[in-house]
Amino acid sequence: MGSDRDDLRLLVRFLRALRDCDQVEMAAAAGIDASSLSRYETGKGIPSHAIVERLVTAAGLSLPFVDGLLLPVIRAARAAAARTQASPDALKPGDTAHLEDEVSRLARTAVAAYLVSQEDPES
Repeated sequence: MGSDRDDLRLLVRFLRALRDCDQVEMAAAAGIDASSLSRYETGKGIPSHAIVERLVTAAGLSLPFVDGLLLPVIRAARAAAARTQASPDALKPGDTAHLEDEVSRLARTAVAAYLVSQEDPES
């Protein structure tokens, strides 16, 4: 998992949003301390691969899915944002929250597609 701090920060925030819980609940589900989760979400700490795996599992996803789809979506969205920010009039201060919302929306769409693909047609 060759991700940088911002990729992981966004991933951790997304995983918690996907689980629809607060930091204490997510931390408990992943078996980590809530203060550590807070540091990961703010980018003040970088979770180890083992911690990311725990968070991914707590969100009900698999690590290959996250590595193969979610992190590339996050990277692509951040790269697009960087290109947009390079244009003088493209972004106004405060627009980064909108970009994070867009990353989250894209990732939720990816998760929904994955879950649909996993449904048993016999049920």
